[in-house]
Amino acid sequence: MKIPRRSRWMVPVAILGILVLSCTRASALSPTDTLREFFHQAVAVVDDPRTETHPQEARLKIRKMAGTVFDVREAAPTALGPHWKARSPAEREEFTLLFGRLLEQAYLNLITSMIGGRRIDIRYEDETTEGTAALVRTTIQAKDGRNVPFDYRMTMRQGRWTVRDVIVERVSLIDNYRAQFKRVLASAPYSALVASMRSKTSGDRVVRAGTPEPATVAVGREGRSQAP
Repeated sequence: MKIPRRSRWMVPVAILGILVLSCTRASALSPTDTLREFFHQAVAVVDDPRTETHPQEARLKIRKMAGTVFDVREAAPTALGPHWKARSPAEREEFTLLFGRLLEQAYLNLITSMIGGRRIDIRYEDETTEGTAALVRTTIQAKDGRNVPFDYRMTMRQGRWTVRDVIVERVSLIDNYRAQFKRVLASAPYSALVASMRSKTSGDRVVRAGTPEPATVAVGREGRSQAP
């Protein structure tokens, strides 16, 4: 599916929605169709003439339309690992919120730098479903012409499919962050990690496709990453 060239710099905002995916009619849709439906709705927001003058409003619309978070409440404990048990309810709540924003930025920046202002060409390659778990395999054409695999691990919750992880070129975003957090916490206190996460997620900016910012997490073939 190709996203129209109009409002090209807002394309990452539509892509952002994958991280907060939960379509209203998802209960009647397959995992793949759930992704398709969300993109259809997100593109409608991007194509709205008001989007160019009110980008933040468009971003909020997409979030509201998405409804629920991309299973961040399940992913957060996994990412923090054994340190999760030692955290208080208030600390867990803050970590979950910050982690969700960090994931959002990482995915957004990754897509932005990959497409380089070009049209996004998403291909839905395959779907595997086992009970309440599903894997949807897609590819996105990068600016260098490569077809980059983006796989979505999804879970059926309360009658609808939601995304719980994104695997880019066989590297899991959740696992990548887990490794980063483990490395940081091996030599620094939990408070230092949270302070870094707060700094990374301060503000709520729209990243333009033509001027990508450094990715919060570098996801590549070798799975190398930067500290948060």
